Amino acid sequence: MVKRGCTVSVVVLILFLVSLSSCGSSGDWETFAASSFSSSGDYIQGWYWLRDSYLTDRAEWTFKGIPEGSGDLQVDLRALATNRASGGPGVDARFRLLVGRPGSGTTGGVFCPQEVMLPNVSSPGDPDGYACRGVVTVERNSQCGTNGGELFIMAERLSSSRPHVAFNRDSITVRARSDGGFVNGGGQSGAGGGTSLDNARPVNPGRFYGTLGDEVGENWYKFWLSTGQVVSISLVPGSDADFEVRLYGPDERSLESGYSPRGEQAELSYAASEAGAFLVKVYRSSGEGNYQLNLDVDNQNDAGSGKDASDYGIRAYPIGPGMFTGFLKDDDDDDWYHFDVTKGQIISADLSVPVEADFDLYLYRPNGSTAETGHSSKGEAAELSYAAGKSGIYFIKVHRSSGEGTYQVQLNVDNQNDAGSGKDASDYGIQAYPIGPGMFTGFLKDDDDDDWYHFDVTKGQIISADLSVPVEADFDLYLYRPNGSTAETGHSSKGEAAGLESEADETGVHFLKVHRSSGEGSYQVHLSISGGGTIDYTSNFPAGDTSQDEGEFESFSAADVDLPEPNGSDIPF
Repeated sequence: MVKRGCTVSVVVLILFLVSLSSCGSSGDWETFAASSFSSSGDYIQGWYWLRDSYLTDRAEWTFKGIPEGSGDLQVDLRALATNRASGGPGVDARFRLLVGRPGSGTTGGVFCPQEVMLPNVSSPGDPDGYACRGVVTVERNSQCGTNGGELFIMAERLSSSRPHVAFNRDSITVRARSDGGFVNGGGQSGAGGGTSLDNARPVNPGRFYGTLGDEVGENWYKFWLSTGQVVSISLVPGSDADFEVRLYGPDERSLESGYSPRGEQAELSYAASEAGAFLVKVYRSSGEGNYQLNLDVDNQNDAGSGKDASDYGIRAYPIGPGMFTGFLKDDDDDDWYHFDVTKGQIISADLSVPVEADFDLYLYRPNGSTAETGHSSKGEAAELSYAAGKSGIYFIKVHRSSGEGTYQVQLNVDNQNDAGSGKDASDYGIQAYPIGPGMFTGFLKDDDDDDWYHFDVTKGQIISADLSVPVEADFDLYLYRPNGSTAETGHSSKGEAAGLESEADETGVHFLKVHRSSGEGSYQVHLSISGGGTIDYTSNFPAGDTSQDEGEFESFSAADVDLPEPNGSDIPF
């Protein structure tokens, strides 16, 4: 049986506020690899996966030769994580880490347990997207410390509903001072930093204290960020000291800086465009003395995802109609989202942005081409509207041109109601919607350029149709015979009405098409059929053979057509 009696500090380093004047040890940091490793997890391509529902799988490491002392140990962890077998990318690793002494025989071990979260740090080009990394600080005590220079660490899943996690021998390395003490520390957990880029001290978010002067002119810290995480750093130097703080990316490129003249607080904030190890340097311009460094890391929560929406369409975050918020700043310039749309539905989106910010809104078709855009300027709202020409997955991108902060998007996806159908009338004759004499309305816009309808006529009857269109719009009206040939046309210009009249020269299903040449909006058609023979309404209109290629026109004759009962539910008028 395992006794779990004490706690280690992990995500936020616990500080013991002791005098900085007690700084003592000057030993160097040493890194230790595991001397032995074992796991009962499933072995797959060099990694052992802890994923059994009974939570019996574990990974275990033993480290030897670690200097005895009271100084904290830094545990650098690497793992893989996903949400299920052969699961998706972008999942943070969450598991329990136990540090202490293993049992022997019937004697149980004594451990200090801690729940750990390692952020996913996979790059966009990673084919799996499983990589996670982070640092844990272990306070050495009678239970969690070393025993004769030996340290035992074990990892296990938290619950059967938590992510699958994988480890190997190289998943953990341990860092300790050669003399068992602290850097610039006087016994403070997380105190001080490395004195150069090469020995930057790995830390988690928290508060740190250090001293700069003639002997030590700069301190370096290293921490890990996932793509889109926002780091906020503040530096408080002693009075009359001019200290500066600078943030560097994984490629050691300078990203942001803050300056604190004569004891004033310096601040900087940055949104990560990539995952990896970031560096903070605290250095002196003039003066000397103690400083306080505050390091905070926050996840974004774009569209309630708990993280940053991806900068790439291939990893766009799924959304649905409604209101959602997001955040853009620094190197986080784009947020991508995707949603499902049925052909003919109207997509509309309104974007509200921070004051003085210029954010833009882009809508993309399933093939990746741009469907519509909306642009904001100096805090003004942006909007777009579009009629889907195809069914499929559509994408919205919010892009930052300038400024930063939180934005809000109202997304609506609405059905059309052509001729009372509750949907868009088809763009193709073969799927024309059934109508009869009377008045009906429809809608045309963007990639929805045609609406097709069909009705039955006997030879000799007079077909007349009048079309009213939006102001400045050019919509046209086409009448087709059962064999698909054009019987008559009517053309509108700049909002003027269009009309046509024709005597049926054969009995059968005739077709009416409303076509958009320019403009957009709602139209109205009045269809009348008079004279000639009498139509025998006996069963249904044809629904069309949807297995044929889009755009193919099928002709009908009276013998082919099933017509609805008079006033039946299939008649949309």
